[in-house]
Amino acid sequence: FSGSLDNWMDYEDPRPDATRTRLLTLETLLTTILDFSQTIELAIETKHPVRFGKYVERELFDVLHRYGLTTPPEGHEFPRARVMSFSQMAVQRFTRYSPDTQVVYLAGKLPRRFRGGQLPKGVSISGIGIEYIKEHPEYVEQVHAFGHKVHVWTVDEMADVDLCLQLGVDAIVSNHPGAVIARVQKWNPLSTRVV
Repeated sequence: FSGSLDNWMDYEDPRPDATRTRLLTLETLLTTILDFSQTIELAIETKHPVRFGKYVERELFDVLHRYGLTTPPEGHEFPRARVMSFSQMAVQRFTRYSPDTQVVYLAGKLPRRFRGGQLPKGVSISGIGIEYIKEHPEYVEQVHAFGHKVHVWTVDEMADVDLCLQLGVDAIVSNHPGAVIARVQKWNPLSTRVV
């Protein structure tokens, strides 16, 4: 589920947004999603650096908590929302607020201390770029050896999808989910999630 600012704001209209309806807010998005389905999973990324620093994760936790997204639904191991960031401090902060939530440490190029499959304290998922996986395919096995999961982004080429499936990644992030889902189902309909 994704939104585009173009759908919410008319750049030709100079009037202020008095009703606050032209910019999609997280709360509006969550209300829409939860009204639509009680089973959709969410992946939410926080961006850093920002002027509000640590308050981003605190506010995100508060909003997710109000919507019941920081505790696992009955019969599930994890809450429906995953939180991710390229900021190591941000993901560690969020794990302190919400220890049950799956937190993804995003990286294009890994710091040396995480190249053997280790992740920051409290983080259970490595969100790694496809280019790194192509250069270091052994990384998937290393992360799994620590009991963590691997989500690979942004996988749009079918040869890269095949590589991810061969390596046993836990989720594939793509701009073309329909094509990737079809490819995954050819391999094994139960194997890898596409997000």
